[in-house]
Amino acid sequence: MKITYKCVFFHLIVLLSFSYPLYADRSDKCLDYIQRKYYFTVDSIIRDWEHDSVPDPELFVVKTSYFFSLASSNLLRIDKKVPIGSKAIPIQHKETGEIYYIHDDKAYKPEFVDSAISSVKTGIRLFPHRFDLRFGLAYICQEIGDIKAQVSILSQTVEHAKAYPNSVLWAKNKPIANTDSFLIQSLHSYGLYYYQTEEDEKFGQIAKLHVKYFPHSVIGRNDLGNYYGFKRLWRKALEQYMTAFTGDTTDMLVLNNIAHTYKKLGDNHNTIKYYTKVINNTTDQQVKEQALDGLNSLQKKVPPMKRQNNKP
Repeated sequence: MKITYKCVFFHLIVLLSFSYPLYADRSDKCLDYIQRKYYFTVDSIIRDWEHDSVPDPELFVVKTSYFFSLASSNLLRIDKKVPIGSKAIPIQHKETGEIYYIHDDKAYKPEFVDSAISSVKTGIRLFPHRFDLRFGLAYICQEIGDIKAQVSILSQTVEHAKAYPNSVLWAKNKPIANTDSFLIQSLHSYGLYYYQTEEDEKFGQIAKLHVKYFPHSVIGRNDLGNYYGFKRLWRKALEQYMTAFTGDTTDMLVLNNIAHTYKKLGDNHNTIKYYTKVINNTTDQQVKEQALDGLNSLQKKVPPMKRQNNKP
């Protein structure tokens, strides 16, 4: 799946070369300095920049990145379970024999988070068409665990895009060509984050928002079907998958999900029908093997729905 613009804001802080060309602008320099933690230099540039007579959207990108970088600190934690996506070192309690895990974690200093949010909100107010700023705020909300605020800013962002479809801009005022496609992929990416961290309710909130604004989105319907599947609401899941299927009858992931859901509902006829469609049409060996496994297990007890190795 190709995403033209990355919706995760911290990706804006790109790793630039360590030697600047003469034409490198202040924002490029500052974003690189932030990566290298040259905070005093960035602070000095920002102070001079703020005296410019004409407001510059790149200043607010830099200020937001600067404050949010200052807010973040790495920690070591000890837990009984390994957090999803974390690398951990197991240790054993000498007396009880229990296994614990040491892993990296992040903490955020509230005062710097507040400064980052204040900066990006000011940028959005002055430059409402700059969607890198809007998605920057959504990213911050994701990182600090505020799903309510994240859903709110994403909703406002989609509504703004629908009101001004030809005015949407990205970093350096680069126009976004296909706004709907961009938003669909971005919403899916935000949902995918929660899918991978197994935060199902947050995943569901993003999927519902996705379908609300883009009811014909195949990927959005599939995401919402996955959410209902995780809750074992098979009829609701099937409804979403079938809606996705009407939008694209060749999507192998959707077909696989339909077959799996029919199997959960005990409908062997349709299970065989849709798994066969996958087997006969997919060029993805992994997807084909999943379908074959599904057919072979029809006579066995069906396990609970699990996240597949391939992304939703």
